[in-house]
Amino acid sequence: MKKEVDEKDRITGSVEKEHMPALDGLRGLAVLLVVVAHVFPVSQLFAYYKGPAILLSIGSTGVDLFFVLSGFLITGILCESKGSQHYFKSFYVRRVLRIFPLYYALLAVFIGGTFVPALENLWGPGNRWPYWIYLSNFYPEFAVAPHSFLLVCWSLAIEEQYYLVWPWVVRSLQIRGLILAAAILFVGSWVLRIILYGPNSDHLYHFTFTHLDGIALGSLIRLLHINGHGLLFARRVFPYLLMTVICFWLYAGLDVTSIDRVFYAPAMVQFGWGLTTLMYGALLIVALNGRAFEIPFLMRWGKYSYAIYLTHLIVFWFIHGTLRALTKTVGIDASWIDEFAGRAIMFCIALFAIYFVGKLSWSYVEGPINELKRKFPYSRSEALGLAMNRKSAYSSRDRS
Repeated sequence: MKKEVDEKDRITGSVEKEHMPALDGLRGLAVLLVVVAHVFPVSQLFAYYKGPAILLSIGSTGVDLFFVLSGFLITGILCESKGSQHYFKSFYVRRVLRIFPLYYALLAVFIGGTFVPALENLWGPGNRWPYWIYLSNFYPEFAVAPHSFLLVCWSLAIEEQYYLVWPWVVRSLQIRGLILAAAILFVGSWVLRIILYGPNSDHLYHFTFTHLDGIALGSLIRLLHINGHGLLFARRVFPYLLMTVICFWLYAGLDVTSIDRVFYAPAMVQFGWGLTTLMYGALLIVALNGRAFEIPFLMRWGKYSYAIYLTHLIVFWFIHGTLRALTKTVGIDASWIDEFAGRAIMFCIALFAIYFVGKLSWSYVEGPINELKRKFPYSRSEALGLAMNRKSAYSSRDRS
């Protein structure tokens, strides 16, 4: 009993720290899952080995781990600064400084640079304006134009929509009311997916109201921690959740002929997505309870995860085009590049290039802009602390 109390205190204490290395590691795991799912030749592997291909495709849900982490971190920040005089101003200005510069720079290139044929060809038919106001996840509702690289922005759209409202909810309710609100959002989002499921339900994964469960779960975990609940049982539950999720994915892939359809199989849409989110929530609690994710490799990927997420498809496209051009230059048939072996080679090259681009972005774009957030502290005590540690490394809070 005493051991469990000590562990609970340690978890709660670690949550209250400004910098949580384990969460950097989890963020690194999340972005690596996404990169592997998008860049590794999973579709070619599926033709020969369905099981391994299906398991690798789980990486596409790395976005859900991002949602859980985001809800956890941002809700903590909002609760800690709830009584601040500049609560709303500080939160929204810091959010703008963190998210907008890199996002709108990409939009300027791909939407503003449409006079370049190579860039214009990346667009499908439809409206482009939803990208500018974070509504690109409403594909059918606003007839959003598909884009080879900007489609990953749907998750940013959901986050920004959530954080347009959630700070007001946090400011208005006490802790028990917030716990109830987060729980309703989590359960309601899952139930709504079940209710709305039908023959053409692919958009449910990107629709805000049917994909709030991850960010709501992260918020709920943070609120329960603040209210004194260590949730230590999640460490025991996690292995069972992990095995359940794996079984769901393998079951969903039994009767499909394409790896892309595994994700949208009936069992996945109605139950698999929600169970995967629960698994990531349990993984978060496991990470907070120890040092399993304080791995330098994962933490470095986590530090640069925002730029990596936004640019990994662009980097892979560039590498693919460059290799094809070089191959043709030396008189070799370039078709091998799109086969499994060629894609596997490109995947290895792309990992280094994607990480390098993320590091460059942090060093010369995101990091310097992040420094401006120091001018918008949540409280006077934070302002004094930041002034004393101006030369210190950027914290987890700065990257959220």
